[in-house]
Amino acid sequence: MGHGRLYRARPAKGKAPREATYRVGLPGDGWRPLADRDLQVAWVQPETGAAIRVFSECSGHGDPRLDQALDHLRIGWTNWQVIDTRRTRLVGREALVARVEADLDGVRFRHEFWIVKKNGCLFDLSYSAPPAAFEGHVADFRRVVEGFSFPVDGAA
Repeated sequence: MGHGRLYRARPAKGKAPREATYRVGLPGDGWRPLADRDLQVAWVQPETGAAIRVFSECSGHGDPRLDQALDHLRIGWTNWQVIDTRRTRLVGREALVARVEADLDGVRFRHEFWIVKKNGCLFDLSYSAPPAAFEGHVADFRRVVEGFSFPVDGAA
């Protein structure tokens, strides 16, 4: 795949990476990439406060079921309410897609999570926005998801 953003796993000193090298699609205009030591791939939409994040973990996750991995994402959020869930396929594996509403410091957000496991790695792709802005950026998030690929050929 020649488009999208490639994320290269950061190797730990003398150890296999705890994360995966993968590729994602780009969300489009209006999204600003975020760079932080604790982030792998993330964008923010400054006008609405929406955010997209992609995260991988290849060790230390304990091989949870997909619904257990979703439950883990609720840490730090209050008033967590699952709106709906469905099963689909992503990178040739079963994926859980969930829509959730929850509060962070008293502010309500709507989320869409895509969770998938492959080759010993757990991935979560997430989109969060204030409820009034949520539907306006779903297509941007779907471009990120549609461009997701793992493993990535030629990326060691």
